[in-house]
Amino acid sequence: MSTTKPRWFFRPGTALLLALTCNFLVPPVRAESRPKGTPLRQDSPAVGVARAHVEAWSNHAYESARELMADDVKVITTTTQPIMKQDVNTTGLDDYMRGLKEFAQTVEPGSARVISSIGDDRNALIVVTVKAALGPGAKATLTAARLYLLDEKGKIKSERVIFFASPQ
Repeated sequence: MSTTKPRWFFRPGTALLLALTCNFLVPPVRAESRPKGTPLRQDSPAVGVARAHVEAWSNHAYESARELMADDVKVITTTTQPIMKQDVNTTGLDDYMRGLKEFAQTVEPGSARVISSIGDDRNALIVVTVKAALGPGAKATLTAARLYLLDEKGKIKSERVIFFASPQ
């Protein structure tokens, strides 16, 4: 183990001066303000659709889940864990439902819990957990961030899912 002391580029106290100077010279980047009439809230129309969708597929009510989807729905699902061979990138209701059923069959009905949600009229982001059996005797809790976009008819047009599996 090395016993040399680290050398700092700045003397003590100059970092604050540098931070204040940089903030003055390069103003922080801010997101554009939201258009009026589209506040973010937990009970928004898009959050309601997203919650209904999770409730349906996690309880194996596939026809209810299907009714919430647009015909040209696009879904992307990914994880950094080796439990998926590759990312899912699907377009079209029939292909989506085939993959959803294959996945949801592993989910314990009634185990879905929404941890957090926020959205507006057409966009929703929810964080949800479910209990799943990913193989013989291999039970896991899946935590997923699910991002939804609704079309003008209030149907799910796009869904992005990022998830993490932790053993039970």
